[in-house]
Amino acid sequence: MTYRTITTILTDPELDAASFKAAIDMARREQAHLDVLCLGLDRTQPGFYYAGANAMVVQDNLTQAREDSVRLESLAREKLQGEDFNWSATAISAQMVALSGLVAHRTRFSDLVVLPRPYGAGRTHECEAITEAAMFDGDVPVLIQPDGTDWPREILTVLVGWNESNEALRAIRAALPFLQQADTVNIAIVDPPQ
Repeated sequence: MTYRTITTILTDPELDAASFKAAIDMARREQAHLDVLCLGLDRTQPGFYYAGANAMVVQDNLTQAREDSVRLESLAREKLQGEDFNWSATAISAQMVALSGLVAHRTRFSDLVVLPRPYGAGRTHECEAITEAAMFDGDVPVLIQPDGTDWPREILTVLVGWNESNEALRAIRAALPFLQQADTVNIAIVDPPQ
């Protein structure tokens, strides 16, 4: 079992640098297709502005979101140019209210989604929303790549949390490529309260 389609989502070149590089490294190693979603976001909240300004503000913000997505797509294409695996980079713009549905729809056919950490200093609401949409609405395995680190050439040790749930079984099935390559797999058995 291997990962044939890997997806990553770009919203900010700096915050997403480690996860973008990890997705590239994994796609190269697995000879998988890398799907890069270049997401420009309109962060306004409709109804927040007075009635006369609402349509103008929304249009301006949607235009800015579209420009952001095209800029991100250009950066992704520049970085991926010359790679020896299949890839695509797609500019998409959306309002925050539609983010979960969009991410779920675009990631649900992926074998793996590689994203940056969703919480902590410098992280915005969309980081959390994107991660949760992929995991829970897209029902796809998500690998969180820590900031400032590279994807390791080899994964030697894996720790699996097990509690006999359907979620734990699904996570192990999704992680089989990592488990098969590891030298050691440790299983931590969790005994939930009765």
